[in-house]
Amino acid sequence: MVSQPVRYRMPPAARAFFWVWIGGLTCVTAASGVLFGAWTAGGHGPPVLFTILWLGVLASVWYYGLVVMCIETHLWPEDGRLQFRSLLRKRETNISEVVDVDFALHGLNQRLVTIRYRRGYRRRVARLPNLESTWDLVHRIQESNPTVEVKRRAVDPWRTTP
Repeated sequence: MVSQPVRYRMPPAARAFFWVWIGGLTCVTAASGVLFGAWTAGGHGPPVLFTILWLGVLASVWYYGLVVMCIETHLWPEDGRLQFRSLLRKRETNISEVVDVDFALHGLNQRLVTIRYRRGYRRRVARLPNLESTWDLVHRIQESNPTVEVKRRAVDPWRTTP
């Protein structure tokens, strides 16, 4: 019998912000296409280098939002599988391959867990709903793989006051 995974998801506010971000990115992409098309049709198109750079920026932001950004994590404690899901891709690894877990206790990156595993990948887990779920994920990974190094950053590096 296959056990059910433990699921860690973005909280509703973060999911709403994510969809607003994707919607805004869609508007910027559409507006850019219309402007570039109008300029080119009028014979006064933008320079080729600018167009290539702008398309590169848009493509990289779309790639990050659709492929890289993790919106959900599943953990199967019995068999040690760990799955990261973005909108267009699922990545799976085993907990035995996890090298370290890094998360901030305060500041802008609070409740954002970064997991590094042996193949060199760093996977940022979706911003978790509360500190309890963050600790739960970290403890479950540590229970399954005691060699995992947990790095807790007590202070956000962007913070200017003590």
